[in-house]
Amino acid sequence: MPLAPLLPPHLAPPHGLAPLLRAELGPLAPPDLIAAAAIDEARSLQQLAAARELAPALGSNALFVKGIAMALTIYPPGLRPAGDLDLLTTRDLLPRVCNALTAAGFSRDDVAADASPMEIPYFRDAPSGVTLMIDLHYAFTGDQGLQAALSIPIDAILARRQIVDGVPIPSDEDSLLLAAVNLVRSCVDRLVLVVDVARLAARPLDWNSVFSRAKAWRIATPLWVSLMLAHDLFDTPVDLDPIAPRPWKARAIRSLFSREELLRTDRERDPRYRFLFKALSLDSWGDLLRSVAAIPRRLGR
Repeated sequence: MPLAPLLPPHLAPPHGLAPLLRAELGPLAPPDLIAAAAIDEARSLQQLAAARELAPALGSNALFVKGIAMALTIYPPGLRPAGDLDLLTTRDLLPRVCNALTAAGFSRDDVAADASPMEIPYFRDAPSGVTLMIDLHYAFTGDQGLQAALSIPIDAILARRQIVDGVPIPSDEDSLLLAAVNLVRSCVDRLVLVVDVARLAARPLDWNSVFSRAKAWRIATPLWVSLMLAHDLFDTPVDLDPIAPRPWKARAIRSLFSREELLRTDRERDPRYRFLFKALSLDSWGDLLRSVAAIPRRLGR
C-alpha cells in the first residue's frame, strides 16, 4: 500500500507515518523526513523494549493495545510510532496492574487521572532524559459522551489475548475492532490509524467473528467506516456488506472524508467531526439517544 501518492513528506510526521514513508522512499527521502523518522523509530523501539520488560509482571492481568499491538504484529520494528504505551485491564484487576507499574518505577499522574473517566496515566523518566508514558485503560470508551452506548467486553478481550514476542496483546480480530473504535473517537486525526486497519484487514482473520462481535459491541458502523477508508485509500479487499449502514448514513459519512480532508490533523476540534461524525457513527437511533443523554451538562452550557 504505497503512501507516497497520497501523503506529502512534510505531512508524514503529524500523521504518524514518518518511519513508514521514509522506508518507502529509501534514498529519495528528504532530510527532514529522515530526521523525523529517526526520532520516531527510536521512541518506538524504546516502547517495544519497555513492553517486553513489563510483560512478565503484568501476567494475565492486562494487555497492550493500540500502537504497540500494531507495532508487534503488522509493522517491521520501529516503523509504527506511538505517543505512549496503552495498557488495557478491567476495573477488578486494576489494583494489581497499578502495583506492577509502581514496582517497575512508574509514577502515577494523579491530576490527569482525576480528570479521566477511563484511564490512569503513568510515566517513568529514562536515563537518556526521555520520559516513557503509559495510559492504563480500565475502560476503552467513556460513559459520558458520544461513545457511551458502546459495549466493549474487556474481560473477553483479555481472555482471547495472544502473546507476541513475549508481550500480551489482543487477538488480531479484537485489535481490528479496537482500532475501529479508536479511529472514530479520534475523528481519524492521523492517517496511521487507517493504515493500521488496512494492514490488519489483510491478515487471515475470522471475519464471521469480527462482524458478530462488531454488532454485539454496537460498533458495526465504526468498523464499516474504518474498512471503507482502508478500501478507498489503499484498495484493501474486504466485504463491507455485512456491516453496511443505511445508504443515507453511508453517503453522509463519505461526504466528510475527501482525500484532501483526510490530510488534516485537527478534526477533533471541528464540530462537524467532534459531534456530527461521531453521531453518524453510532449503530442506531437508540444508541444516539443514550449517548446524547450521557453528554455532561457542562458541555451544553
